[in-house]
Amino acid sequence: MTYQQREEQSKLGQRQSEEAVELAMRGCWEEAAVVNQGIIESTPGDVSAYNRLGKALFEMGEFHRAMEAYGNSLKLEPTNAIAIKNLARLRERLGITVESSSEVTGQVPQPVSVSMTEQNIVAKGIEESIKEKKSSEEEEGTFPEGFSSLD
Repeated sequence: MTYQQREEQSKLGQRQSEEAVELAMRGCWEEAAVVNQGIIESTPGDVSAYNRLGKALFEMGEFHRAMEAYGNSLKLEPTNAIAIKNLARLRERLGITVESSSEVTGQVPQPVSVSMTEQNIVAKGIEESIKEKKSSEEEEGTFPEGFSSLD
C-alpha cells in the first residue's frame, strides 16, 4: 500500500468515526451501530469503534451484544476504562455477577488498581455469564423484550 493509499484510508476512517459520533449525538442508534460495524470490518483493531458500537447497542436495548462489543474492546486494550465502566453498568443492569477464585464482586475493578490477571478473570467471567444467560434463554425458547439470541 502506498503512502497516498494509507493517507486516503486514514481520512476515510476519520470521516466514518465522525459520522458515527454525529449519529449517536442525534440519537440515531441503529445507524450509528451500522457505521461502527463498518469501521470494525475495515479496521478490526479500532477500540473506539467497539466502544461506540457497545453504546449504540446498549441504547437499542441489545445488552448482550453491547457486552460483546465492550468485551472485544477489552481484548484489544485490557485497561480501557470506557469498556470496563460500561461492562460494569451492563452487568448491574442484567444482574450478572463474576466469580473469582476468592470472592464474588458486584463491580468491575478500576484499571489503575487492578492487575492484568484480575482483569482477565473479570473478562472471562463476563464471557461465561453471557454464554450461560444465552444458553438458558435458548433452552426456555423465550427472550426478554429487546433481546435476541447471539450467534
